[in-house]
This record gives sequence, C-alpha cells and structure tokens, in this order.
Amino acid sequence: MFKSILLQRKIASIIFIVLLQSFALKYSPKILAQLPYISNSSNINTIENSQLEKFAKAVKSLQMIDRMTQLEMLKAIKAIEMSPEEFMKIGQQEKNKRNLNMEKQIKFEETLITVKKINQKDRLEKREAIKNAGLEVSQFNKIGKMVEQDPELQKVVVKLLGI
Repeated sequence: MFKSILLQRKIASIIFIVLLQSFALKYSPKILAQLPYISNSSNINTIENSQLEKFAKAVKSLQMIDRMTQLEMLKAIKAIEMSPEEFMKIGQQEKNKRNLNMEKQIKFEETLITVKKINQKDRLEKREAIKNAGLEVSQFNKIGKMVEQDPELQKVVVKLLGI
C-alpha cells in the first residue's frame, strides 16, 4: 500500500510539472489547437521510446530551472525584507486597487521588475532546455498532454525520471 501511495504521488508530481511547464512556457493557443486528442490506449504505441527519453530529460532540466528560478525570486523578495506571502498579498492589493503603504508599494514595484526579469529568463531557459533535450516546444507540449492523459505513459516517464 505504501508503494502504491508513493507511486501515486510521483505520478501526481509528474502531471503537476507537465502542467506547470505548459503554463510557464505560455504556449500559444495555435499550438494547443493543433494537438490531437489520442485515446489513452494508443498513446504508448504512438510515442517512440527515444521521444519519451527526450521528454524525461527535458522535464529533469525544467525541474532544475524551476528550483533556480524560485531561489532567485525568493532572494529578490527577501532583499527587500518581505516574505513571499507578504509580497503576494501586496500584489493582490495592488491588483484590487487598494491603498498600500507607500514605502512597501515602492519596494514591491522595484522588486516586481526584478521578478519579471527572472521570469522572462526562466521562460527562455526552459525553451532552451527543451531544445537541448532534442525536442521542439510543440513536441514537448504534445507529449506532455499524452502523458497527462495516459496512466501507462505516466509510469514510463516516472521510470525514466528515476523517481
């Protein structure tokens, strides 16, 4: 039972990563519209092992980039002596046009510029990591959708990731 729970968590983690990457890379609607829906039973037969290996390699790289990006953002936020929660709260208040402490507002805006630059660098690094793994972004996205829909493919990817 413990192994089953652990495997479910690993699979959920993979799905989360794939979804996160899809969101983070901000794929265009045109690319998403081109992706065919393929039934679960045929997915494992339509993706070559080499493609899955490239996908897993890209996912590993993307995980590392995510960790580094989070650390950079955290460092930028801590440099202005705020917690990530406080930073997000100020961002929400700004979005809702609420009155803010002027000093915190200025710190927030300056740090937001830094965070946006970090995020832009993150997206570029992720695209490059996918290409370095031997895939185009659209191929990565297509495989990610297939993995998301197919438990058998999820198991294969988990194995390839060595999780």
